[in-house]
Amino acid sequence: MNQSAVSRWALSLHKCSRLLKDVADMKDRNFKDDLGHKEETVSRMAYDEKDRTTIREKLELCIHPLKLIEHPQGLVNIVTRKMNPDTVNVENARIIGSQQRQQFESSWPDSISQL
Repeated sequence: MNQSAVSRWALSLHKCSRLLKDVADMKDRNFKDDLGHKEETVSRMAYDEKDRTTIREKLELCIHPLKLIEHPQGLVNIVTRKMNPDTVNVENARIIGSQQRQQFESSWPDSISQL
């Protein structure tokens, strides 16, 4: 044995013992569950099926956004089916907003409106 071989052996002894322990642990483990993806486990598939069912049920409660015949008159929330009162006037929102802006700006003092 030469000096450099003994040095390398001494410095790598902890790694060798760790490797032996890991190999022994791997031999004793059951690898049935490790052979596939976690998406393929029975419990994960059951959760995914439950999620799909819940989403499907929720979407069936909604009004179909592209079937205009099913839509009630006026504004309606397609998820909650809640009707807005006739006082809601979103079609005039731009006009009303411009009027409110002009009214607000006209209330400014002259020194601010020149900026």
